[in-house]
Amino acid sequence: MTVLRIDNSQSHGFIVHIRVEGVSITNPSAAGGISSAIEHLPFAVSSIDTSVLNLDTVGTVPDFHEGYRHWRDALDRGEANVWTDSVSKVISLVESVVARTQ
Repeated sequence: MTVLRIDNSQSHGFIVHIRVEGVSITNPSAAGGISSAIEHLPFAVSSIDTSVLNLDTVGTVPDFHEGYRHWRDALDRGEANVWTDSVSKVISLVESVVARTQ
């Protein structure tokens, strides 16, 4: 998991934007039919606090601006939110949604 950005919102408090690596999600639109990462997920800070044990390294943040911009525009229109479940539960939800859309 990589922390991409942290926002402070009046309506949601601190929002931690993450990228999750090391997943294997069947996805026909991905190269080779498998997604190995979830590029952008916005979480309430409380969810990150309960899901993450420690910070391993600090390094370069991958480009996430397109996914962030789409989410931010939707949030501003009242059409998006932040995840409040654990990171592992959200990964499972993403996997099941992608599986149903195939």
